[in-house]
Amino acid sequence: MLWPHLARVRIEAVSAAGGAVQIRARTRSASAACSGCGSVSERVHSRYERRLSDTASAGREVLIRLTVRRLFCDNADCAKTTFAEQVPGLAARYARRTTVLERVLCAVGLALGGRAGARLTWHLAASVSRMTLVRMVRAQSDPDRPTPRVLGVDDFALRRGHRFGVSPPQNDRAGSMHHHNLAGCRPTPIRKARCSRPPQWYRLPLWSPRSSPDRAAP
Repeated sequence: MLWPHLARVRIEAVSAAGGAVQIRARTRSASAACSGCGSVSERVHSRYERRLSDTASAGREVLIRLTVRRLFCDNADCAKTTFAEQVPGLAARYARRTTVLERVLCAVGLALGGRAGARLTWHLAASVSRMTLVRMVRAQSDPDRPTPRVLGVDDFALRRGHRFGVSPPQNDRAGSMHHHNLAGCRPTPIRKARCSRPPQWYRLPLWSPRSSPDRAAP
């Protein structure tokens, strides 16, 4: 199938004009579940059109014009009176890009960053600004990693009220350190503990010119 992420919608027309491809589609299912309570409804309140940017086709920009329904929620205990039906796997709520395009742009942002990534998206017929790529990267959740048993302070910096640092754990993967973990810490050799206790931060005194004016910085 040319567009597998459109398997749950009915494609009505495909047209190409001005270097862009437009796909007109509508939902297939007769009913939809309320996003508030989960009850299924078939009573249609109204219809409206969503415009979703999709990945390029033969170097041309693709725009999906999807007609979706707004339905009544028949559950008297639900806070929602009406709700809009969603198409799983196609796009998130309130999104203006398909999930497939979101993944592509996020990969570009992670690999190239903002400015270089924005220049590449122009050649991919999915042009976005550099700040859009930055926001998409920042919105990604961190991957799951095992809890390290050895933590140490490798580097830190203080800048106009901002405190941040890097802690190299036992698996040589750097991780960000919050300001409350840096309070009262200074760079020292990593301490190792072989015990059954859960992992914890090793907190050491932080040098300060106010507290020790007669001592040089470490």
